[in-house]
Amino acid sequence: MPRANEISSEMLRFSTKQEYDDLVSSQTRLFESRWLWGHHLSAALVHPGAFDGWCGACAQPARFFFESREDGTIDLREQMVCEHCGLNARHRVSLGLLAELCSDSETARIYATEQASPAFRWLRGRFPESIGSEFFTEAQGQLLTEYLQALLGEEARLNREDATDLSFDDESFDAVISSDVLEHIPDYRAALENFFRVLAPGGDLVLTVPFLDASQESLRRAEIDADGEIRHLVEPEYHGDPVSPEGVLAFHSFGWDLLDTLRACGFESAQWCLPWQPSQAIFSGLWTVHAHKSAGDPPHKTESKES
Repeated sequence: MPRANEISSEMLRFSTKQEYDDLVSSQTRLFESRWLWGHHLSAALVHPGAFDGWCGACAQPARFFFESREDGTIDLREQMVCEHCGLNARHRVSLGLLAELCSDSETARIYATEQASPAFRWLRGRFPESIGSEFFTEAQGQLLTEYLQALLGEEARLNREDATDLSFDDESFDAVISSDVLEHIPDYRAALENFFRVLAPGGDLVLTVPFLDASQESLRRAEIDADGEIRHLVEPEYHGDPVSPEGVLAFHSFGWDLLDTLRACGFESAQWCLPWQPSQAIFSGLWTVHAHKSAGDPPHKTESKES
């Protein structure tokens, strides 16, 4: 079974859709069985709404909580929340990958495109030099500040950053992590170029986004027209937001071509990573991107435009 540049025995990595298709074709029953395991998980558990296992983020036994849909299936990406750290499956995968890439937890400089979240609380506990931020309106700022201080203490101060125009100096960070943010940015390529710019040579980008794993091409769901108005190209899709009851509009759903965009932005390598760790409540579909900046190349200059 081909496993290009894998990080661990339970993390498959793919640089192209063809690599993934070839593996699925040769291991059809394996992928089907993994999907069925997660799809019927709730019916197999002794405790309804809970899965007993090991939390890699907490390094201890844990119970992972979820709510089944009406048809009995589970959102294996956004649920499976650890009773101790409060991290869902998606965050546990991306933070675990980041922890493997950044071996020196005391000095690693990490930027996260979130701050008022259990994920950033875990990040600051593991990597004290981490910096997080949120993108918010003035009205949302107070609510986010209250939530942030409830997580990190009264001394915590909320940072505002625009991912397409980060205020940080070039080569400021050893790693950047972004969890389900890119799809909400109309000009997502400008954000990727900023991530590349602020990464030091040899640095890593870890990100999660909604992924259409059967599609080479990304789907542009909406755009901003010349008058600054939102124009919907397909049925609008809104994702949950703690400070916005109506949710946040998704401008994109990504395909395999996101890897091409990352390489065009200057990254030496870019891969979709697919984990499988049932003992840690990590099941099918938890795709995560890892992109690496060369340790020796000069800064890469590109013209920012929406892709």
